Amino acid sequence: MNTIPLARAQFVGIGTSIEIITHARTQLLADAQLERARNIARQRVEELDRAASRFRVDSELTMLQALHTGEWTLCSPILTRALHAALWAAEWTGGLIDPTLGQALRRIGYDRDLDEVQANPTPGREPAKHVARWRDVGVRLDERLVRLPRNANIDLGSTGKSWLAVVLAAEIHEVTGGGVLVNLGGDLAVCGEAPCGGWTVTIDDGRSGETVAIQHGAIATSSTQRRSWTSTTPAGVPTRKHHIIDPRSGDSAAVVWETVTVVADSCLTANAAATASIILGAQAPTWLAERRLHARLVSAAGDVVYVGEWPGATTVSRQAS
Repeated sequence: MNTIPLARAQFVGIGTSIEIITHARTQLLADAQLERARNIARQRVEELDRAASRFRVDSELTMLQALHTGEWTLCSPILTRALHAALWAAEWTGGLIDPTLGQALRRIGYDRDLDEVQANPTPGREPAKHVARWRDVGVRLDERLVRLPRNANIDLGSTGKSWLAVVLAAEIHEVTGGGVLVNLGGDLAVCGEAPCGGWTVTIDDGRSGETVAIQHGAIATSSTQRRSWTSTTPAGVPTRKHHIIDPRSGDSAAVVWETVTVVADSCLTANAAATASIILGAQAPTWLAERRLHARLVSAAGDVVYVGEWPGATTVSRQAS
């Protein structure tokens, strides 16, 4: 049996693990394509970090928010497009995904890179009234103009990552001509010819996991376990927090699902659906089924629920039992 000609590279950026896999007719060609793919990925990841990080004092987003003008401002192409993607996700989910929740993340203690938060958590504060909303943010994509409301604190971590996965997969395929899989911290996008049998993907749910194969499209996983930490309430009581904010409460979403994984045509869609499902809790399977999405949900008790035609699923469920 011939070995599938794949080449793989991994590095860390934008606060997460990044994996690039290239596929070509021969191993030599796959290796050559990987070098070009890795260079493209490193460049684009650094560009996104400089443009949109809420942890960097020198990022374009941080400096834009510091202006507090509420006026239209000319921005870089990458920040404009990342904000546009975030607003699309907000509208598509009916506001369950909201890029203006940065202040809520700060109040629960997610105010630095995750490694620092987990090693030295700060005491959480009571959730505050959500001042700015996603509808208050304006983007004129063709003109590269952005308008942020006063008191906005933007977080583009989730949607920015999934949007970049799509951009990277398409650009790498265009440059190299070969098949590519891009994995940005659990947001996977593929482009070009897939290996025989498809791209093999292992779903990491912190428990048994599952391996599936896809030929095209994207897979994204949202988790209440990976980006989590133990903080204390203002009264000094230990409490578990995670990074997915329910905009209705301004606090970490209630943990009905430990992980939600969604297969979709676009990584941005898959990511938005997975994150929205964490927030929706028990309503998530019905919500996903209504949108004809394919998903795998793992409950806090470890039960697995399938929605739609999940690849490789032995059972299919339209709603949680």
